[in-house]
This record gives sequence, C-alpha cells and structure tokens, in this order.
Amino acid sequence: MSIDSIARGLAAAPWTRQRSPNLVATLGDSLAASLTVDTGLKQNLGANAPINWVNVRGGGNLRLVTSNNGNFGVSGQRSDQILARLSDVLASGAGTVIIYAGTNDIAQNYPTAGTAAATAAANIMLMARAIVASGAQVVIELPVGSTSWTAAQIRANYELHQRLKEFAEGTPSVYLHDATPAVMDTSSSSTTALVAQANRLYDATHPNGLGAYYWSKSLGALLDKITRPFPRMSHMLASDAQASAYITNGLFLTQTGGTNSIGAALTSGAVPGSWTLLRSGSPTVDIAYGTDNGTATDPSIGAKVILTVAFTAANEYVRLYQDLVPPRLNIGDVLELGARHRVTSGMATLTSSRLHAPVQVDGVTRDWYSMLEGAAGQYGPDEAYQADHRIGPLTVWPGATMNYLSFRHQITARASGTVVVEISRAGIRKRIAA
Repeated sequence: MSIDSIARGLAAAPWTRQRSPNLVATLGDSLAASLTVDTGLKQNLGANAPINWVNVRGGGNLRLVTSNNGNFGVSGQRSDQILARLSDVLASGAGTVIIYAGTNDIAQNYPTAGTAAATAAANIMLMARAIVASGAQVVIELPVGSTSWTAAQIRANYELHQRLKEFAEGTPSVYLHDATPAVMDTSSSSTTALVAQANRLYDATHPNGLGAYYWSKSLGALLDKITRPFPRMSHMLASDAQASAYITNGLFLTQTGGTNSIGAALTSGAVPGSWTLLRSGSPTVDIAYGTDNGTATDPSIGAKVILTVAFTAANEYVRLYQDLVPPRLNIGDVLELGARHRVTSGMATLTSSRLHAPVQVDGVTRDWYSMLEGAAGQYGPDEAYQADHRIGPLTVWPGATMNYLSFRHQITARASGTVVVEISRAGIRKRIAA
C-alpha cells in the first residue's frame, strides 16, 4: 500500500478516534533522531533534543509512545524518505507528533535547488494531514537552517516557512513552531548568511544542550496549550511510607547516617541516611539541607539535600546513590524513577546534573539515563534552572537473578569551578497496569 493510499484511507480507519495529546513521538531527520542517544533500545534521552528539556522543565507531563521510545527520526533524511515511516508513527498511538523535516531537502537541493522548498512542503503537508486524520495533532518545526547554507538555500527556507504557514492557517490540529530566535542570532543573520548564537549549536545545524534548552522554552509554551496538565512528579507519594518502599529516605528526612566514600574530601556536612556519596577526581563537597521548593499548585514534599561541589577539572563527577537488590526489586517489575534537581549557581561549570540507573540481571548490565549529554564537555543551560528528571517506564528484563538496580544522582563537570545543586523528591514507583 502506498503512503498516498494510507493518507486517503485514514478517514475510515478504526484508529481515527481522538488520541491522548500527551503521548508524543518525533518524526523526521537528525533533529527528530536526537530524542534518544542509543541506537539499539532507544531508552536514553538526549540532552540535545528540545522535547526532553520541555519534559524535565515541565514536570514530566508528556509521555513518549512505547514504540521506539517515540523516536521515528533518521539522520540525513529528506522529507520523501521520512514519508516511509509515516505508517509506523500512525500505528504507534501518538496523540502529538512533532515533525522535523525539510532541512535536508534544501541542503541537498532535492530534487532541484529551485523546487526543494515546494517538494518538502508538499511532503510535510501530506504527513500532517494523515496524522490529523488518525486523531492526533501535529507540531511542525520550521527548519532553523544552517550557518553553512548559501543565499539560495536561505531563500528556499524562507519559502518553505511561508508555504507551511499558509497551510497551517487553514488546517485544524496543525501547529507551527519556529525555534530560529532560540539558536540563531537574528540581528546578525541576513538573507545571504545565517549566524548562530554563541555556544548554542554543536555544528552548523544542530543544537547542543544549551541550544536545546532555549529551544524548549518556546516549544514548551506551545505544548502547554495543546496538552493536558497532570500532577507533577507523579512518581512520588507524599510520604516515605509507600506501599512498596523501593528506596529508603527518598525525601531526605534522615539527614545523617549515610556513607561518605570520599573521606576527608568531604569538606562539611553529613550524607543522608541510606545514601552513599562518591566522587571521581578531586572535587570537594559541602552538604546541607533545606525544605523542598514548592508552590500553591506544586506543594513542597519532604526535604532537599544541597550539594555545593568545587570541581578541580573537567569530567569529574559527584554521585549520590543507593544500590537496590531483591526482594525490594525483582524480575519483571515495571518501574519509574524520578527526582527534582535545581541548579542554583555555577552553570558554566556543569556538563550535566541527572539521574542514572544501571540495572544488572544475570551479570549483564544495562544503563538508563534521564538525559544524556551528546559529548563530554558539552554546553548545558547557562542560567539557574529546575529539572524534574524521570527514568522509565523501565522493565527489569527476564532472567534467573536480578543482581541490583543502582539509583544514582550524578553531577558532572564541564570545567573547574563551583556548582550548587539541590536534590529533592527522589522516588521509585512500580507501574500498575490499567
């Protein structure tokens, strides 16, 4: 069956009922593919993907579809090649599909330099119509372009933007998002040359963690309007006394008694009970405590541990963790892990502050990350920020013996300097089938 016939037949398909807008997938080129950083299981979310920053900054309100973990992107592909995966996205159950397409049509002058914009627009409109007919909504990311483009390619991109704007104006459930101001220096760019903002692209075209962070601000504002709100940080209950106490002292109510594995390098303070503090390199750490930050719509829960870390070199890290073993966790469990990290100062020092959960079954270890940077020393946010990190749903895969799950908060340095990170709401919950 051709893509055209799929699109025409959707009106009568059984899946045309409305879908949940909070189930998300990305479809497109390398910008869509950046959603995850591992090519196999596609389980680890990338810091270069704006949608991942939208989710951690917004309290984890969105869910990626199970298929491909929401990632239907392939680097280097044109819109005609992306069309081949349209049926997979429709079958995924996604209620919001974010399309990244058109950049490679223009970069490759496909099928010709003069027709690249029209060709890309036609293919993107075909995909959008089919997705809407399936009961979902579409966010079309307008290509931000490349600093390596010629004047003719920049003009083609303007044409593509205009064609898509006119299409979206008259098409229900199709939204446009333009991240150009987030990553390009619009005051220095012109019709003949595009100029990137400092440190926001890792090459001529793709955002790094810093660029993706600023991209997420306007994308998140749009998604807040077209998705449904849910209670924030739903992995945590209001007490450590959960029905299944997978971790102890998740709310940091016991503020002594933990294990200090860095010895004299711990400059002051006590490790919270049931937790271990570890380091790589020679950073020093000060530990303090406070009340978890909250608002009227997002009340505080428990306490927060405040880590002031003085790094001496790039790629050093500090880790606060618990290793969990059966019977607390077992084969077949489907889990969600989460925590709130607030970076209050020292952003220029950071590569990342995130969750990491290695799981070992029968001596084989797999790693899950809440958000993984694209490269060592990569730029992250340059302002104070709050991120509600989540890993999961994570399934402990079949085997004879579950050896352990390690629940890790890790702060990694991009350069020497001091950084302050507040960690709260550390929790694990077992998902219950509906």
